[in-house]
Amino acid sequence: MFRNILVPLDGSTRAEQAVGLAQSVAKSGGGRITLVQVVNNFDPLMTNPYEIEITGDNGEKIVTGWITKVSEYLTRVAEGVNSSAVSGVGTKVVRGNATEALCA
Repeated sequence: MFRNILVPLDGSTRAEQAVGLAQSVAKSGGGRITLVQVVNNFDPLMTNPYEIEITGDNGEKIVTGWITKVSEYLTRVAEGVNSSAVSGVGTKVVRGNATEALCA
């Protein structure tokens, strides 16, 4: 029924609950799951969810660090998906505005 199920994650356990539901839906229709997280461009008022060391005014370095941590996180979550229940699991890190990125 569904060919690809997009599961946006934000690093929280609450968001991760959607993975189980997506897995159930994918299993019933032989679909694929794509785990995605959007990393915003650096904003000095943003929180630091991945505990990257922030020094000086080096926003690009911080965003690059976040992208690395997000990739590692998505890989760990993907490894927890029962691969026999779905046709495949992919991960994607997108940079930019979350609303615009997920709609695209």
